[in-house]
This record gives sequence, structure tokens and C-alpha cells, in this order.
Amino acid sequence: VYINEDIIIGKVESVTTDTSIVRLITDNQSKFSVRKSEGEEAIGLVNGKLGLSLELTLVPATEKLFPGDILVTSGRDPLIPEGFLVGSVDTMQNDSNEFFQSGILAISYDPDELAIVSVLLTR
Repeated sequence: VYINEDIIIGKVESVTTDTSIVRLITDNQSKFSVRKSEGEEAIGLVNGKLGLSLELTLVPATEKLFPGDILVTSGRDPLIPEGFLVGSVDTMQNDSNEFFQSGILAISYDPDELAIVSVLLTR
């Protein structure tokens, strides 16, 4: 599920005759891999956080990420196409003794202003 042609906001979880259930990317049970907008390889995993924000985890300590860096879907999830805008890096935490770093992403849309969304159909 996306808006503005390229901003992912969720994934269809189930479908019935009359309705569909969508899990927003900010939902605690939402998880998918991302890459830098100019990169080619997945660099981490995005998890929804309390329905309010996005947490970036499992980023190798060697990966350089800075506030404002844009992240997009990596295409590794078979139901989430590559290249959809996820958000920008807000903060990163890197402990020199750890193999991975984590951070918080700023989402690319205002949830309060969602009125019309699009659904990408795959076969």
C-alpha cells in the first residue's frame, strides 16, 4: 500500500470479499529490509515502533549512515517491491564494541493526512 506513487505506508495482510486489512509500516509487527536510496544492497531491517515511528536495526557497524540519509525498500521481501521510499535517518546509535548499529527513521508522510492510498497488485 503506497501514496504519492512511491512512498510505502503498509502491506495488505488479509483480504475478504468486502474488505482488506492493511498493516501500516509503523505497526509493531511490521518488518522489512531497506537499502540506501543510492545503494544496491540491503543494509538493515525496519521495524514498526508503537505505531508511531520506525526503528532501524541490524545495520552492520561498518555501514555509514547519517541524519537525512534516505532509505527505500530493498526488494528482498517478495510482497514489497524494491525502491519504495520508507523514510530518512533521524538518529543512529553505534557502539564501537558491537557488530551492529541501530537508529530511528523519520517517516516520509503525515499519518493524520492520509486520505487516498493505492494498492500495488502482484501475481
